[in-house]
Amino acid sequence: MQKTVVLISFHHYLSKRKAGFHWIAHSFENLGWDVIFVTAPLSPFSRLIHDHRWEYVNHKNLNRAEKIDEHVIIYTHSPFYSPISTTGHVCIDLLSPIFIPIYKSRIPVRLKKLLIRADIVIFESTAAILLFDLVKKCNTKAKYIYRVSDSLEILRVHQSVIEFEKKITPYFDLVSVPSQKLLSRFPVEKTCLQHHGINKSAFSQKLKKPAQYGRFEKNIIFVGNSYFDLNFITIASGLFPHIGFHLIGPIDHEFSGDNVLIYGEMPFIETTPYIFYADVGLQIRRMEVGLDTLSDSLKILQYTWCQLPIIAPFGLESLRKHIIYYQYDVAESIGDAITQALNYDRSHIDRSDIMDWEELTIEMLRKIDTPV
Repeated sequence: MQKTVVLISFHHYLSKRKAGFHWIAHSFENLGWDVIFVTAPLSPFSRLIHDHRWEYVNHKNLNRAEKIDEHVIIYTHSPFYSPISTTGHVCIDLLSPIFIPIYKSRIPVRLKKLLIRADIVIFESTAAILLFDLVKKCNTKAKYIYRVSDSLEILRVHQSVIEFEKKITPYFDLVSVPSQKLLSRFPVEKTCLQHHGINKSAFSQKLKKPAQYGRFEKNIIFVGNSYFDLNFITIASGLFPHIGFHLIGPIDHEFSGDNVLIYGEMPFIETTPYIFYADVGLQIRRMEVGLDTLSDSLKILQYTWCQLPIIAPFGLESLRKHIIYYQYDVAESIGDAITQALNYDRSHIDRSDIMDWEELTIEMLRKIDTPV
């Protein structure tokens, strides 16, 4: 009998920003499962903060099942009243906690029909975990996994969502976390450290070196879409005019040096040559909360697989020896970190613990005693 997994994620299935839940979905499909990919929550209020997910939404299909192919259905859960992250927009931030009890009180009939089909339901760490009790009432036979892609503090959800997370995690069959720091946050028996996977096959293909790399003695890469440390690049590009700094992501800034190249967002597969042929990878996140949970982020694992020394700010606290730290806004510290990274013996970088996404998916299934 065909097995079905429901993935409840912040991300939209059709987004060109490929996150962990996209790869987990593809892994299940490759293993022969039917996949139902639910985007939640997507409030109309999020238009006010230019939520990029609206680029991929067909308005006629909001709150309706949309068949993508033989084995994939997507569903965008878009109630009028849904809690979103703290935004700095006064109206939204005042209304969001008011909407929380309303949001968690109802699941649309069309979504219930999809949930009933599930053998496994996997929640991502988003405000959608508020739906946990209702989802479990819809399907008491399924097994439930909480995949903590990011800490909720990083996502800036309302404090009541964080409290609800603490309340419900003991009721999951597996709490899967990608970093040691997050492991200590969930002191429940069924919590397991499972690093993100990477798409190893994308890096094993014959990749063409980016033409722009030929302009510089060495090339340093940053790929990301949040908490970017702008000051690092401003200082570093001035200190090292002969080094190319290549930035991939929604970075809206003009730098004075011609050694800083901004590519904007691009599909994951197009980023792989930039990572593969780089000399150093950047994890330059400027964060007041949650930096220590990024010690084994997806980007760090991709850089590690390509045996790149990595530069990150103090506070990341990784056990990986090829991560070199700098102090925010201190030119001497930034310069020393770059010099160390450029001279690092890359042959000593250990990548033996890195899984691909299918290996991660199989490991999660084994943890809940479910045949592949």
